[in-house]
This record gives sequence, structure tokens and C-alpha cells, in this order.
Amino acid sequence: MPSSVYSTSEVDALVGELDDRVTALEAGGGPGPTPPPAQDVIGFGVSFGGIGYTDDAGKRGRMMDDVIAMGAVSLRMQLWRQTQCVDAIHQAVGKGLVVLTCVMPDYSSTVIDRARAKSYGTEAANAIGDVVDDLEFWNEPDLTGTWTPEQWAQAAVGFQEGVEASQHPELRIWQGALWTWKMNEGSTTQGAYEWWRQAYDEWDRMGVSGLPGFGCSGHGYGDTGWDDPRNALWGYFGPDYDGQADDCIRALMDRNGDEAKPIVLTECGNGDPKGQPAAVSSMFNLMDSGPLDSFQVYSQWDDAAGTFGMRPAEGQTPRQAYGIYQSRASGVVGGARRFRSVPPGPTPWQLRGDIPKLPKGVAA
Repeated sequence: MPSSVYSTSEVDALVGELDDRVTALEAGGGPGPTPPPAQDVIGFGVSFGGIGYTDDAGKRGRMMDDVIAMGAVSLRMQLWRQTQCVDAIHQAVGKGLVVLTCVMPDYSSTVIDRARAKSYGTEAANAIGDVVDDLEFWNEPDLTGTWTPEQWAQAAVGFQEGVEASQHPELRIWQGALWTWKMNEGSTTQGAYEWWRQAYDEWDRMGVSGLPGFGCSGHGYGDTGWDDPRNALWGYFGPDYDGQADDCIRALMDRNGDEAKPIVLTECGNGDPKGQPAAVSSMFNLMDSGPLDSFQVYSQWDDAAGTFGMRPAEGQTPRQAYGIYQSRASGVVGGARRFRSVPPGPTPWQLRGDIPKLPKGVAA
């Protein structure tokens, strides 16, 4: 404690100095307020669990515990059969997992228009917006021959509008979730980039500025050693995996004003247990080097889709990929990268107001 008190003149001098500093700040002569921090992109994790949405909450919980033990911090789950799905989402959140919810109330081949997508967006946000921050619209619309990129682009706008009209307009919307091996059944040349190019053309025609959502989600199977230009990773980041090629989605987003929006892979991996270790390593490498902002590997346990699991089934010996994931996860500080320049607040997209008259037969 000081042994003396300040005199009146000393106090007046200190107050005057503080007043001068405040005046300088108000006039722009000093440092402004601290800018808000960038938002965390959703941490790396697992896509689904490999058990579906069983009513066995105990088994679901053990799968989630296995996800956490492996070092994952997020879980992609589906909102489809609502009772089981909502219960499972709450269960995962209760265990500390960050849940990215893929909203697909119909089968992937069911085409919905903008108005119906808007109603789905509002319904989903109101149902689970109190426990999750991230929603993903649809799952692999390009896997069937029913959707076109233009139809999907219209529905994507509707879903974003629906969330904004909900009780939780702050939710982050991830758009895409393309299968990306081929655009539709029978096509072997057009893939993810062409789908997104046509979607951006449709948004421009609709008078939409920017991807209507927080970021781009996609699916990537195989590893960066696949010598095939149809590889999903090529579509997102180009043959050099740096996002610089003109005909990759990262560059397409940048050209359309979405350079600050992240790309995450919400499904990735390799259906061959011998190939899964390389796939997991590649995802961590792409995230560490920058072009990929996060990923969720498919899946924790094997399911009807094949032998993608980090372990074959509950209680069985983990596969090699499990140990690689666990080792790499422990070396990533904080469990998630920080994206380069994503500010908090509303998703940057808008209707420009110059919406042309829609062609006859095209739903708004």
C-alpha cells in the first residue's frame, strides 16, 4: 500500500491525461476497439456412427464414447426420423460433442422446391437450434438423376431463408454435401466443380449475391494419391490440392466473392480398410496445410454402406486408421483450425433486388 495520498493537483493531472486519451480515441487518433475474433470452423470429427439411429440409447452412447476416445470433437448426425434423431443429437451434445446436423427429411432423390426447403429450414432450426450451431442442407443430391444443380441452388436459398425466419436465425448453414464421384448416374465426366459452377450461375440469375450459407460442405473418398481427375478432392482443391486451379471449387468460390467462406468435408474416407489409413492421413495433411478447413471421417463402426469403420463393430479391435486418427488428433492444438477471416454475425449473402422474372414452370 502507498504510504502517501495523491494531492488534488496530481489527481487533476491524471484525470486530464485520461480525458486526452479518450478524446484521441474518439477522433480516431488511437487504437480502436478490439475486433471480434474469427469463428471456429467446426472441429474435425466423425460422420455418423455406423449404427444408424437405433432406439438403443445405450449403444448410441457407447459409439459416441468411442468417437471421443479416438480424439474426435464433432459428430455429423442426420435429422430424418425426427424422434430418434432429436434424441440422439441431444445425447451427443450432452457428451460434449459438437454436432453438425444434416437436414434431409426426404430421401436424397426427392426434389423439393424453394418454398418447401424454406419450411424445412424453419422446422429444423426450431427443433434443435437450442443445442446445435451448424446445419447442413441435404445429403448427396448429385448421387441420383432427379436433382439438377439449378434445382438444388433454388432449394439451398430457400433453406437459408427458412433458418433466418426461425427462432434461431444465427445458425450456420453448410451447403453442398455432394457425393462428387460423378454428377448424376451415367455421367463420368462432370463432377463437383461443374455442379457448383452451374449453381453459382443459377444464384446469379436469381439475384443472389454469395453462397447462401456459412460455407461449403462436400464429401471426399479415397486419398490424395488417387490418380483420377474425378476424385472429389480434385474438384474442391485442384490437382495440386492448393485451391489455386481455375476449375476447382475453392477458386470458384473466391471468384464469386466467397473467399472468406470455409470448405469442410462432412464425409470422407476409404471403404477399403487398407486404404482408410491413407485417407485419414490425407485429411489431416490437407487441414494442416490450409486448403481444407475441417473434416469428418466416415465412419466410427462399419454399417450397411461397407467397411468404412474405424473399428469393425462395438468391442472389436480398432483398425489401423483408428490409431492414426487418434495420434494425429492429439497433435492438433485446440481441436480445430481457425478460419482465415470468418467474422461472427449473419451469414454474408443477400438478394440483390434485381431478381428477373422466372421462366414459366420454374419455382421461386
